[in-house]
Amino acid sequence: MPENGTEKSFSFIEGTSKVVVDGVAREVEFNDNWQDYQPEGYRWRTLVYENTDKSKEDAAIVNVRPGGKTPVQINLQSEKTESKHRIWDVHLSGGATLLICRKGEKPQVIKFGKGENIASRTNLIEQGTIICWFADSEQDTDVTLFESEIPGFESANIKRVDEDATEIQGQIIPQEFWEIFHKLDTGKRFNPDGTAIDN
Repeated sequence: MPENGTEKSFSFIEGTSKVVVDGVAREVEFNDNWQDYQPEGYRWRTLVYENTDKSKEDAAIVNVRPGGKTPVQINLQSEKTESKHRIWDVHLSGGATLLICRKGEKPQVIKFGKGENIASRTNLIEQGTIICWFADSEQDTDVTLFESEIPGFESANIKRVDEDATEIQGQIIPQEFWEIFHKLDTGKRFNPDGTAIDN
């Protein structure tokens, strides 16, 4: 479970460049251009908060094409900072499934509908957490995600996890995670507890 004091809420003021974080409206601006789509079918663009050092806090918008996915990634302790690095993933639009496994826990599957934009379903990616997003194939537009990070990405130690790896930097990756990953990757559907709906 998330640590005390780590819950945050995010929402967007339509038609503006403002993000409401824990009830406070903050101006954001794009820091760079969209990256090219990667082979898995995702791309990203970084954001900065106004009057905020991006090494201490920044953000990104991520698009995932229908049927695509993000890489499997893990949030590890960074050598650049003693602070615990935390990421808040917010689903903005599009049908998607999040596969998440917190350190010492079983994998969890979270389903998001096409029209959802629910601040209360912000997902905290603590250190030791492994994640992968899958975009539903039966839709015409990209899935859109928002990520906010403390400290900023430059100080982070976000590692890409090779498929079917059993451990990374001493942390064990449950076999159950990969079993669910491969089923999701072939279009299988799951309940929140990780049990398959499809055989």
